Amino acid sequence: DDSESEQEEDDDHGATEVNNLEGRLKFTDNLVEKEIDDKSLQRLTRTFCDTFDDVIKGQRGKRMVMLVDRRVDRKNTVENDKNYCNVNEEEEKKCKDTLYAYLPKQSSDIPKGRYLHEAMFNLSKLEVIPSEDGTVKPPNDESNAIHAVSQIPNLCILSVQIHEESVIRAYWYINGSCVRFFPSDMINVWPLYFIDKPCDKENEKRVRQ
Repeated sequence: DDSESEQEEDDDHGATEVNNLEGRLKFTDNLVEKEIDDKSLQRLTRTFCDTFDDVIKGQRGKRMVMLVDRRVDRKNTVENDKNYCNVNEEEEKKCKDTLYAYLPKQSSDIPKGRYLHEAMFNLSKLEVIPSEDGTVKPPNDESNAIHAVSQIPNLCILSVQIHEESVIRAYWYINGSCVRFFPSDMINVWPLYFIDKPCDKENEKRVRQ
C-alpha cells in the first residue's frame, strides 16, 4: 500500500512527538529545572529572569532555550483532543507546569561581529530539543532531534532574537510554520488559539503597557 509506505518513510525521519524528554535533556549544558506553581504575571516574570541568569551565567553570544512542559500525566492524554487530556477544570488548577532551561550543545553559539540577521534566524530553528542520542544531522535529520519547524502536535515556540539593545525580533512557530511575531499578537492572535473564554481585561491592559 503506497500510503502505508509513505507513512513508514515519514516515521524514519525526525521526531513526531516530544518523548523521553528527560533523556534528551541530558545532552544539554547548564540545565535548570523548576516547577511553576504560581502563574501570576509578576511571579512568572521573576521566575523567567532568574532562570535566564542561572543558565547564561553572564556569558555573551549565547543561545538558550526555555521549555515549559504543560503536559499532565500521559495516562490521561486523549488523542486528537484540543485540551490534550481528560482532567477536569478543578484537577487542572492543581497541575504544575515544569520549566526547563538550557544551552543546546550543538547550537548554542550565536554569530559574532557583523553578520546577516538571517544567520541567527537559521540558527534558532535548529535543535530546540536534542535528539535521544545527542546527535544532530540537518537538513534531513534522522536523529529525531526536535527543531522549530518540526511538525509536533501541541508544540508552540516563540523565538526571540536579540541583535542589539534596540534591535529585537521575534518569530512564532506552530505546526511546522513560522510567522513574524509582535507584542500585540499576544492580544490579537494568541487568544484565537489558546483561550476559550473572554480575555482578562486587567492582564490585557498590562500587556498593552
